[in-house]
Amino acid sequence: MKTCSVIFSMSIILYCAISCTPTQIYRDEKLSYIVWDSLENTDFLVEPYTSLEFVKLETNDNCVLNEISKIEVDDSLIFIADYMQRLYLFHDDGSFVCRIGSKGGANNEYVTMFDFILNREKKQVYVVDSSKGEVVVYDYNGRHLENKHFDPTALSHSVKVALVDDNSFATINFNSPDEKSNFTIWDTESQRVTDYIEYISIGNVRSHNEVGRMTYQSSKLLLCAELSDTIYTCNDRTIKPLYVFQGLGRHSTKDDIQDGVYDFGSQAASKLLEEGFSSGITSLYATERIISFQCRTSDGFYRIFYNTETKRGYKFDMTKNLDAVNTTLWNFLKTSSSKAFVCALPMGDFSSKEKVRKSYPELNDLLANSKDEDNPILAFFTVLE
Repeated sequence: MKTCSVIFSMSIILYCAISCTPTQIYRDEKLSYIVWDSLENTDFLVEPYTSLEFVKLETNDNCVLNEISKIEVDDSLIFIADYMQRLYLFHDDGSFVCRIGSKGGANNEYVTMFDFILNREKKQVYVVDSSKGEVVVYDYNGRHLENKHFDPTALSHSVKVALVDDNSFATINFNSPDEKSNFTIWDTESQRVTDYIEYISIGNVRSHNEVGRMTYQSSKLLLCAELSDTIYTCNDRTIKPLYVFQGLGRHSTKDDIQDGVYDFGSQAASKLLEEGFSSGITSLYATERIISFQCRTSDGFYRIFYNTETKRGYKFDMTKNLDAVNTTLWNFLKTSSSKAFVCALPMGDFSSKEKVRKSYPELNDLLANSKDEDNPILAFFTVLE
């Protein structure tokens, strides 16, 4: 497979961060550019460029999952929360281990699971309880360790939470007239709250689906903001730009859409595309070596894969390959681990997909021995080079 170099690094003496207001300046930053024209067109989602493994999650009376809300992976352990606000632990072979915590008013319980986070260094699970204003801390065996208190109003405009360090967290915020910034960092010790990266376009209706995203590459927190081509990172409790995607469209600022009125801020994306601007990157995930995100062009949607070690990248046309088997699987992408991108395949949806079943005999075997109400099958995509 022919590959091309896709990244150019340079020292920037003065850089005005993409999707920020003109007054937000970052000095002496070393930025890396992922350039569209240098990305190789590829059918990246099929072998020999990826390795694909399927794992059936155990189903028993103690672990019947509702719709999955979040998955996190640490080495051989898989943590899964569902929309019933229950948190389960599985081994990477799919076997059930235990539940982590439970709902209730006791000190070792949580009332409302706003989100959960892994502290991989300490092998601890943080359940963020927005009702009690506490982070309830458990070890990986489900044993309660401590509670960290915070002002619950810190989460009043937030959608998701990520760990910055032991006592500080980053949040993605709603896009709404009440919240002007994509991200906030809050400290559970000092209760200090700092906002970062102002929204380019703010909708009149509060939206939690069409916002930025946070993910980890090893221990490094990566963030992308709505309608932005920049991938940020967080160092010393400060959010700074790290990568800039140079796509087909020009980078946009608030001035480019200041006359628009939208129900949702993300609706500005169509206007930006029509006028030759980029609509930003979305669906950001990362393994130890690969950063992957989605971008939109006038022709459709592409998924980008960029290797941060080899400085090579590829683009996969998801619109052109809409009916492809791997595109079908990738639509159920839920998380990424240090080695793989992880999709959760609902049993009811996939039991009837003959094309998918015929393409992967091992998946067909798992489906043949499963019921529609069983827990999902996980698909682990490992990108190879």
